[in-house]
Amino acid sequence: MNPADKRIGVVGLGIMGSAISKHLLRRGYPVSGFDVDKQRLDEFASAGGDARTCAADVAENSDIVIASLPSAAALRVITDELKEAKAPGLVLVETSTLDAADKIVARDELSDVGVVVLDCPLSGTGAQARDGDLVAFVSGDEQATDDVAPVLETFCRETVRLGEFGAGTTTKLIANLLVAVHTFAAAEALTLADRAGLRLEQIISALAGSAADSRMLQVRGPVIARRSWQEPSMRLELFLKDLALITSFAQSVDAQLPLFTTTQEYFRQAADAGLGSYDSAAVAALLRDDLE
Repeated sequence: MNPADKRIGVVGLGIMGSAISKHLLRRGYPVSGFDVDKQRLDEFASAGGDARTCAADVAENSDIVIASLPSAAALRVITDELKEAKAPGLVLVETSTLDAADKIVARDELSDVGVVVLDCPLSGTGAQARDGDLVAFVSGDEQATDDVAPVLETFCRETVRLGEFGAGTTTKLIANLLVAVHTFAAAEALTLADRAGLRLEQIISALAGSAADSRMLQVRGPVIARRSWQEPSMRLELFLKDLALITSFAQSVDAQLPLFTTTQEYFRQAADAGLGSYDSAAVAALLRDDLE
């Protein structure tokens, strides 16, 4: 695909959306974008993007729109705007971590105006997004998936096709359960190593590739070691929203999650302690306080 042949829109220019837009611009795609935060929109324009006034404006000037949104309420607003936009044939790639039921509503309503919605949550942190190290869990219309595949390759190292619409979100919730548990386990293990007087960077390196390794140990372990969670790649308060979705989904299928439930409580306590705007790795700060 010649990038110039496809007009791409990005709605939601936060940590993930801004990283995605930069990859697209570097690859040569014409990219329009919108965010309710003017500073984010200005930064997007400074990077070479075409800043637009609303989501409908983005849709009317795009062939594919990538949505990276913080909440179901935001998706509701975007859905209403796109229903009024003149954008038949548009493909909306919904990458947010939301309840599948909310995405199904958006899919059904937008299909009436000729817009195809793909359920395509992304697995990875903000830092991984900046490195193009994301995994896309795509579900929905096969032809639309074929059409967007070259675009996803711009910022994802892998695209996994999961079939029926909604399977992407289910997979992402399961992935996030593991991310939460592994992040907390890394925090606990590194707290023990710190108390034992070991060099945390050396421990992380020593465990790399061993039976004890995990992606979160390698991604968030250095953040924990440096205590640099003030610059979030995933804000703890936003991560709690994802954890609540996991709890709701588990209840809907009558699944017991004792380890996850304990982990979730520590993340909640970290947010209550004022760490909500920090990276989710900041749960380690709470754990260290508990052990003092």
